Amino acid sequence: MVQVENRRRPGTPAWVGLMSHDPAAAQDFYGRLLGWDFEPGPAELSGSVSATLRGLPVAGLGRIPADALPSMWTAYLAVDSADGTADDIRSNGGTVAVGPLQLGRMGRRAVAADPLGAAFGIWEAEEFLGSEAAGEPGTLAWCELLTGDAEVAGAFYRAVFGLEPERVQGERESDRADGGRERADGGREDLVALRAGDRPVAWIRGVGDAAKAVGPRWLTVFRVADADRAADLASEAGGQVRLPPYDTRYGRMAGLEDPDGALFEVVGPLPM
Repeated sequence: MVQVENRRRPGTPAWVGLMSHDPAAAQDFYGRLLGWDFEPGPAELSGSVSATLRGLPVAGLGRIPADALPSMWTAYLAVDSADGTADDIRSNGGTVAVGPLQLGRMGRRAVAADPLGAAFGIWEAEEFLGSEAAGEPGTLAWCELLTGDAEVAGAFYRAVFGLEPERVQGERESDRADGGRERADGGREDLVALRAGDRPVAWIRGVGDAAKAVGPRWLTVFRVADADRAADLASEAGGQVRLPPYDTRYGRMAGLEDPDGALFEVVGPLPM
C-alpha cells in the first residue's frame, strides 16, 4: 500500500465522503465490500466516522436526515484557499451550498455545485491532507464527473481550479455506471481528461441525456481485488449491481449501488 503524505495540487481529488441516511448500515456494507474499519470522525462533524484501511483514513461517512437529499458520494477537490475558490465558483456560474467552514486544525471545506448541477466539495488542507492510502484494494482509484455537457463542465473546472481539459477517445456510453441506459443510436460519449500539469487527476464523461438517469454527479471509483467478486458481495450485502462487470482499458469494472441508493464504481485487474 502506498501512503500519501504530500499536499495535492489544486483540483486533485483529496478525499471522498458519503452522506447516508443510515451510517451504521453503510459501515456494514462498505466494511464487507472494501475491507474498511471505522473510527469516530472529527468533533466538528458530530456523528461522522472515518473509514480506515490498515489504520490510514480513506473516506468519511456522515448522516443526513431521512427527508433530506438522496444518499451520495461527494468528491472533495484540493484547493489552496477555500474562501478564494468559493468566490471563483460563484463567479463562474456555480453555487456554494455549505461553507467554507473551519474544521479545527484539519482544514477548511465547502460543498458546491458546478453550473450543470453536479455537487462536489473543496478541501483546503491544514493538518489533514486527505486520504492517506492509495494503490491497493479498498482505496480510491479515481473520480469522474458524469455530466450532460463535457465542454461546459471542462470550461468551469479550468476557470476555477486551473485544470486543463483534454478530449480523448471515449468508450460506449452503456459501459458506464449511469443506470445501464444505452443510447438508441449507439453513439459514443465525450471523454475528457482533467489535467493538472502533465497528468490527469480526474475525468469528465459527457453523456448528454443519459445523465438524466441519475442526474449530473461526481462518481467515485474504488479499487478491488476482483470486480466480479465485489459485485457478488454488493448484492449479498443488500446493494445492487447497476452495471455488471465488464472489461475496459483501465481494468475490469462494475457499477454498484449501496443499500441506501448511493452510486459508485469499482475497478479490479483484468482476468488473466
